[in-house]
Amino acid sequence: MVKTEELSENVRQNVIDLHKTGYGYKKIRNKLNLPVSTVASIIKKFKATGTVANLPGRGCKQILPLRAVKEMVGQVHSNPKATLGYLQECLASSGFNVSKATIRRRLHDFGFMWTDETADLFEHPSLRTMTTLAETKEIFRSADAVCFDVDSTVIKEEGIDELAKFCGVGDAVTEMTRKAMGGSMTFKTALTERLSIIRCSREQVNKLITDHPPQLTAGIKELVETLQQRNVKVFLISGGFRCIVEHVATQLNIPLHHVYANRLKFYFNGEYAGFDETQPTAESGGKGRVISMLREQYGLKRVVMIGDGATDLEACPPADAFIGFGGNVVRPQVKERSSWYVTSFRELLKELEKI
Repeated sequence: MVKTEELSENVRQNVIDLHKTGYGYKKIRNKLNLPVSTVASIIKKFKATGTVANLPGRGCKQILPLRAVKEMVGQVHSNPKATLGYLQECLASSGFNVSKATIRRRLHDFGFMWTDETADLFEHPSLRTMTTLAETKEIFRSADAVCFDVDSTVIKEEGIDELAKFCGVGDAVTEMTRKAMGGSMTFKTALTERLSIIRCSREQVNKLITDHPPQLTAGIKELVETLQQRNVKVFLISGGFRCIVEHVATQLNIPLHHVYANRLKFYFNGEYAGFDETQPTAESGGKGRVISMLREQYGLKRVVMIGDGATDLEACPPADAFIGFGGNVVRPQVKERSSWYVTSFRELLKELEKI
């Protein structure tokens, strides 16, 4: 990998210029053919020193923040075969430029062992960071923010499956959704492949919402109202489409700026043009990144994630607790790894009544 100090000052300045114009790490990487970790390092050094010139080192080791450590642990829990390189890129995209040796050493402290490049998570109870049932319930009762998945959680259906059926390609897409939610393929891969099959137009999306509006899961409206009455912030974090999720948010009186979801793109004639790949919810681990951002933006102390899929489970950490939901569909991998698994939102309402 190219080291930052080996790059010319001109190249480093190009990175900063692109960053100032709004380019993300990955776009800069693609444009300048640099590793994401190198791009992150240049930007971080510039923010700290105000210059792209090489400055003498201070002779002290970088301290890895707890937030970065939690992100690493969360990534390995959601994908026990994650490579050191993958973890390094994930951290770089969050602004942490660390070596593979550092990643290996810090994860070893949490009981993770490594074979060459790949992590092997020994499923011993003492090595798990998962909260107990009692702890999860206590965190839920005292949370200052609750984040909900949408498809098959807040609403009864999977939005992308309904769109596929509406466009006449339901069977092919439903199977791919099952694999994605079960964690057997990366979310971004599944999303890209499913949308390439559907290729929906703007008109089809609008007609779907009009003719077949999403159906709220029983009890969700009452639960959201109760949380809001207790001054708990409620967010919708979805791998689905913002045009559909905003409709759901309106039904639940959730502010639209509390909605995080993927955006479809269309050409001027309304034909499908892809999706916004820069949205964090377009990738595995994206929901966790949204939660990290929310914690910092709102100063949140205790955050709970509720959902039915693997992408929801992997958001804890940085969420303080995860509640698995099986009221619409039961995903065995999620049920097995959830310390608190419910099949009705009434169970959560009963827990709040104990306060």
